[in-house]
Amino acid sequence: MSHHLRWPLALVVVASVSACALPTDDQAQIVTNPEVVEVVNPTTTTSTTTRGATTNRRLYFILDDLLVAAERPLDSSLALHEILNTLASETALDESGNDELLNTVPPAVPPDVLIERTELADDGTLRIHLSDDTLLRVPGSDRTRAVAQIVVTAMGLDDDIDAVRFFIDDEPQSVPAGPEVADKSDPVDQCDYAQFLRIQDLGRFDCPLGPPSTRS
Repeated sequence: MSHHLRWPLALVVVASVSACALPTDDQAQIVTNPEVVEVVNPTTTTSTTTRGATTNRRLYFILDDLLVAAERPLDSSLALHEILNTLASETALDESGNDELLNTVPPAVPPDVLIERTELADDGTLRIHLSDDTLLRVPGSDRTRAVAQIVVTAMGLDDDIDAVRFFIDDEPQSVPAGPEVADKSDPVDQCDYAQFLRIQDLGRFDCPLGPPSTRS
């Protein structure tokens, strides 16, 4: 989808604007905020970003072996890979804002997993570039849960993402394509992890209804 660019600071202006999409290389997010910073991309055009404003983002956390959605207020200027990196550190809140259920749920993604950048291919596959193989060395079913947390969160943040593929040094990596399923280097999607999805999310992601479970 996007990857982080370090643009030189050109001019600070005061404005009141709004937007809701995730920031991209060519179009930074604009939100209602008194402090707006105009920046210049040295290779293309002038664009605008902001500092200090927040936007609620839907993240997913594993609770009792199910992925539970949690709305989190995050910095509005964060690119997709930066949002995904928060999965290793964010405390969950449920969709109603009630933190009594989820505030002690640890993330499935280990804290030392780092996503360097993401990019969305023309075929709708999100390429997630990992800094190293830390995620891939997570043992057993914990690796499946960590991958599922990243994949489902990413696809829930952008409807243009049809699948996800992981890379290290631009080489595709094999990841578990669901519980008790062999690793594969092909793209995966949220329905590969349907066993972790609650019924409402199965419908939201248009996944076939899986085997009976305690989803609610």
